[in-house]
Amino acid sequence: MADSAGRLILGAAGLGMAYGRPDSAGNSPTVPDPGRVEATCQAAWDSGLRIADTAPAYGVSETMLGRFWPGQIWTKNGPDGLAASLARLGRDRVELYQWHNWHAELVDDREFEAWLATHRDDARVDHLGATIYGRNDALAAIETNAFSVVQCAWNVCDQGTARVAARHNTQRRRVRVAGRSVYLQGLLLGRQLPAAAAAGRDTLESFARLAADAECSPAALALRAALACEDLDYILIGLDQPEQLVPVSEALSAPALDDELRTALASLDADGASWTDPRGW
Repeated sequence: MADSAGRLILGAAGLGMAYGRPDSAGNSPTVPDPGRVEATCQAAWDSGLRIADTAPAYGVSETMLGRFWPGQIWTKNGPDGLAASLARLGRDRVELYQWHNWHAELVDDREFEAWLATHRDDARVDHLGATIYGRNDALAAIETNAFSVVQCAWNVCDQGTARVAARHNTQRRRVRVAGRSVYLQGLLLGRQLPAAAAAGRDTLESFARLAADAECSPAALALRAALACEDLDYILIGLDQPEQLVPVSEALSAPALDDELRTALASLDADGASWTDPRGW
């Protein structure tokens, strides 16, 4: 998998805000200091990542990337607009500008139509994208013909949206599918399970056993599963410290999943169960 690093995107929410679930000891995430952000960006770059995904909603993430990230930038719309994002990033253009949390009801919305009219031919934007939740929104986003990239959740517990989007998109393949939440905000790594996700306990424990049996860290196995998924053109991995690149390197250097392990991982898909959606936690 050594040639797969080009599919990986640095998910930069955790570089600008306290992001994710508390760990098993109850320690909550913290906002990283600039030194840690710089080290994380450098480690990601050294591992072959060339794109970072951020948003105005992610605290000081845009500002930190503006200081420390040498590669391409994906960002999203926010209350103060593209010009403000570019100022924080210290750039005159971005490779992808996304509508954050787009949904099907926006198809005929005047605000969305105005956003498209403003940015479709904007020299400051190479491509437009949408981040979405759920299968219906993915299909509607593809059908708009407005987006080059549709970003949705993908992890071993939540595989369906990307699969539906990729299959709907197969004949023309004009829209690329990016999977985020590969670690399910840390639940696949042993972080604290919220009460609203208690129904997933058995599934998460099954995943932990698979990782142990495969003699692979949970983070590396979660990423190997994503890399093996042909529905995904891009894979976002949330990082907030350089040590998190160790399982990334492990996954990139590992052999392809064997058929037995691939089948076992596919069986963990909860088929859109509500407990896999962090918005309900």
